[in-house]
Amino acid sequence: MLILLSPTKQMDFSGPDFYIDSLTEPFFSSESQKLNNLLKTCNHDELVGLMKISSKIAEKTFENIRLFSSSEAAQKSALSTYSGTVFQSFDISSLSGNDLDFAENHLRILSGMYGVLKPADTIFPYRLEMKTPLKNSCGVNLYHFWKSRITGYLLNEEVISDQSVPIINLASNEYFKTIDKKKINNPVFSINFKERSGHEVKTVGMYSKVARGLMARRIIVEKITDPGYLKEGSNGGYYFDKDLSTNHNWIFVRG
Repeated sequence: MLILLSPTKQMDFSGPDFYIDSLTEPFFSSESQKLNNLLKTCNHDELVGLMKISSKIAEKTFENIRLFSSSEAAQKSALSTYSGTVFQSFDISSLSGNDLDFAENHLRILSGMYGVLKPADTIFPYRLEMKTPLKNSCGVNLYHFWKSRITGYLLNEEVISDQSVPIINLASNEYFKTIDKKKINNPVFSINFKERSGHEVKTVGMYSKVARGLMARRIIVEKITDPGYLKEGSNGGYYFDKDLSTNHNWIFVRG
């Protein structure tokens, strides 16, 4: 089974690195450098417009672009670095060595800068969301740049080389749509979490992010390889709803 997660803008390079003894290089390092070189051509105001960020954030981003992949830049394993809501609930600090090994083999993080990351892959500070309309040699945005590359990576991913091995999509649509699903022959299960209030069922972004992290953690800790087990019991207070779900789009509801 392969789990897909989205990255977060929030990163922490000051805490411990749980893969410090087994750091690896991202598969698409050269592509990341190409994207960073494109960003280097932008001035401060162009970054503000391109990324829809404040002037203050643009200043920090500009510095990260300048130092990217240099000896002066901070660096750390991907799973130890991302610190947004999903990764807070994933709680890497409480995982065992066996859990970390399982995560390295069964978890991948999609990224606008790096394409696909294994947990132990070394990353540098950056800001580049997948939806950023950065023109490049492949087209007018990052989807054009990454779609064939990420899809090709998955087609050659050893963990899912057996086409019966499932992919668990816990990534946001912004990142998951970089994959050409028509070319992926493995069963793909997209997981969504919703809140029930009276007769209404809806997605609440913050709660959904927490639930994604908890489910990814459950898979890692329990070493789950059969997606059917995810339907059983409570997933952070959410229960599988067969009436709202389809064969490959699974809805978990709380309330």
